[in-house]
Amino acid sequence: MKKAFIMFSLAMSHWVALAGGAGNADIQIAIVLDISSSMNGLIEQAKSQLWSVVNLLNGTKINNRSPELEIALITYGRTDYEENNGFVKINSSLTNDLDLISEELFKLRTNGGSEYCGKAVSTALNSLKWKDEKSVLKAIIIAGNEPFNQGTADYKEACIEARKMGINVNTIFCGLYEKGIEEHWMDGALKGNGIYTAIDQDLKIELSATIWDKKILRYNEDLNATFVPYGADGIAGLNKLMIQDLNAKDLGIATYRDRIATKASGFNPKWDLVTVYDKDTSILDCLSESQLPDQMINMSLDKIKEYLREQSELRALYASAIEIYYDKAKDIVKYKFKNGEGKKSLGGSIVNVMMLQAQAKGFEIDY
Repeated sequence: MKKAFIMFSLAMSHWVALAGGAGNADIQIAIVLDISSSMNGLIEQAKSQLWSVVNLLNGTKINNRSPELEIALITYGRTDYEENNGFVKINSSLTNDLDLISEELFKLRTNGGSEYCGKAVSTALNSLKWKDEKSVLKAIIIAGNEPFNQGTADYKEACIEARKMGINVNTIFCGLYEKGIEEHWMDGALKGNGIYTAIDQDLKIELSATIWDKKILRYNEDLNATFVPYGADGIAGLNKLMIQDLNAKDLGIATYRDRIATKASGFNPKWDLVTVYDKDTSILDCLSESQLPDQMINMSLDKIKEYLREQSELRALYASAIEIYYDKAKDIVKYKFKNGEGKKSLGGSIVNVMMLQAQAKGFEIDY
């Protein structure tokens, strides 16, 4: 019994270390969305553009490597949220589990209510685990369409506090640029050392299929086959991955293509034994038979090691192929966000603002 407990404790310590959490991030972003009754378009843009935003941010470099990214999701403005919390809800804390962020986005439904931006910003400041290091790019991105000064929480105090903490408050008004200025959205950004933009939340960006998509989709099937779920959360993690694949696919080939590219560019789920073994081979010494996936239960230790190495090599091969073909297609997304109609969308606004702030932080950008 004691031995089993020790093995379990060791496995959990590996698990926590590999989960990332707030320990390894170079970029931390809290996305704060108004989901009152008029904001369906904003939710749709968030769902369909998440992966393109992630891919473009992953294209930056810090210390000659791709950055570690954490995202939190906070929503506000629903009447069924707790009034004591200013109708604000933390849907996900800062995490590198981007499937979780996607999962939460697909759960969102609008419901008319009171939109208190000051409270939403202060919740993001005080309830998330922000890193202290000055080298980390930290940002709150809040989007909505009601006056920024509504509610009892003073938005000025919240934004100034964020500035002191080294967190940029970027504000996105869903409507006319001039109206957002009148309704204090620009002032919120100025107080919070951020950037103010205005978007059309109902804008639908048409990103067409490319001649490379069939190859990308085929290699995605091969890539998925290399994941080896283990432990208590293994099967649930793999199921979540598959569901988010389907969610992206339902939104069209462009979203699905972006989603696949994200998985190919350093997707390291904590429930995948291949990922864990690549980082620390001693994990196998900590696992009991019940934590192993079914296909490994009757394998010898040497056979398990060989199998995991083979899956890792195959994954690298498939990921490389996906990246080669996606590189040919991503310039379309980049153009739409930077120069085309996409810059008036949520994703375009996030990318354009974050690129400016990343460059100011010393990140190398290719945008």
